[in-house]
Amino acid sequence: MKKLVLAGAAVAALIAGPAMAADLPVKAPPIVPVYDWTGFYVGINGGYSFGRSETDFNFPGFPIVSGKFNLNGGLAGGQAGYNWQFGPKMVFGVEGDLQWARQSGTLEIADGPFCTVIAGGALLTRCVTSQATLEQRLKWFGTGRLRLGVLPLPYMLLYATGGVAFGEFEDNVTLAATSVSTGPNGTNTTVATAAGSANNNRVGWTVGGGMEYVLNGPWTAKFEYLFVDYGNYSNTYTLGGVPVLTTNTHMIDNVIRFGLNYRFGGPVVARY
Repeated sequence: MKKLVLAGAAVAALIAGPAMAADLPVKAPPIVPVYDWTGFYVGINGGYSFGRSETDFNFPGFPIVSGKFNLNGGLAGGQAGYNWQFGPKMVFGVEGDLQWARQSGTLEIADGPFCTVIAGGALLTRCVTSQATLEQRLKWFGTGRLRLGVLPLPYMLLYATGGVAFGEFEDNVTLAATSVSTGPNGTNTTVATAAGSANNNRVGWTVGGGMEYVLNGPWTAKFEYLFVDYGNYSNTYTLGGVPVLTTNTHMIDNVIRFGLNYRFGGPVVARY
């Protein structure tokens, strides 16, 4: 009889064991916060630009003279944009920025003497030299770009960017022409000077890339490089209503800047 009682108790314990284990609390996996890049953001930036101007000088009656010079200076401005995150590794976005610029450069061009010998009762020689001083300034610029990036880490974005660029250039020109005539009555020298300025609004293109990193909560910091090509533009300067100089400029720029962004919305999402 004791053996039967013990056997029955053992069977009951085996049946009740799994039921009791099912009633025990199950420990949930930890919640891991993940940064979500989706959302609207605004920010500020500052940096430096290394520009390059290639300008042709066309004095009527003389060969075209070309010159190259740098337009360097600081910049500061702001940006705004929107990001969409796709999965754990991809981010697509749009961004626009507007910059105050302090880029300028100066070039002096002299075409050298051009002499003409005129046959007459006596030989007459006429020599003309001309010189132009060109100062160019980039007063402001902006861009509208797409961004496509990858996330090697949830809090680090590496991206390529490209789109349209636009800006305003100011050109200031000082002209000086010296005419020297020699003949039977001696030598005569004439000097004429003039100055002119022109503003040009340009639209071009830009490509580049950068890195953005989460600092704390909605704050991110970024480093960015842009190559900008503003294309060609021309200006004609007159003296007494007569065209005396035409310039044709091709302007490119290299922009390096650091920025700080604030992202709106809840950037951290709880995931298991």
